[in-house]
Amino acid sequence: MTGGLHPPAGDAGRWRRQLDRVGQGKADPGQSELRARGFHPCLPLTPTELAADAMACAAAGAVALHVHPCDMQGEETLDPDAAGAAVAAVRRAVPGLQVSVSTGEWIDHDDQRRLHRIRAWGRLPPAARPDAATVNLSERSAPQVIASLAKAGIGLEAGLGSVADADRLMGLGLMLRLGLDDVAELPDGTAAADNAVLIAAGMRL
Repeated sequence: MTGGLHPPAGDAGRWRRQLDRVGQGKADPGQSELRARGFHPCLPLTPTELAADAMACAAAGAVALHVHPCDMQGEETLDPDAAGAAVAAVRRAVPGLQVSVSTGEWIDHDDQRRLHRIRAWGRLPPAARPDAATVNLSERSAPQVIASLAKAGIGLEAGLGSVADADRLMGLGLMLRLGLDDVAELPDGTAAADNAVLIAAGMRL
């Protein structure tokens, strides 16, 4: 899970330095790919874990959340039932916060099946339907994914894969996403205890 923050006004330089740190370690098209549980002991995977982490992140200042729904084996999936369960659990825990999910091609390499499942999200009950989904614009099927999201009535969250893209995002004053999916270190180089600690550190920058 990652939490969305509004960068503090007048301090974009410090945010950019933190983004530089993230970009040095991971600036490929799959930058939103789900980490394995071993990456961090507090990385949430199940709906119950996601809900608990959502409450902690909201308390730390997150105004939106990005989740990676998983199947019963803990593998990331686009399956509508799994996506709906994850989104519904988070929404019950933190009503009113935007919830987005991933569409990355690493989740399902069968383009037709991937697009079919994304379109099926539009048939989920409102409480289980994602508000938005990330599309990595460097992926070959990005135009088709964007069209599928539009057909499902789900918003678009652009996946950016470079520091230059991050600079553009900062210039537009849009929301910055931050969490264990992307980085496990605090600005001072120490390990973050969990997602909520990352969010709190981001709010202080």
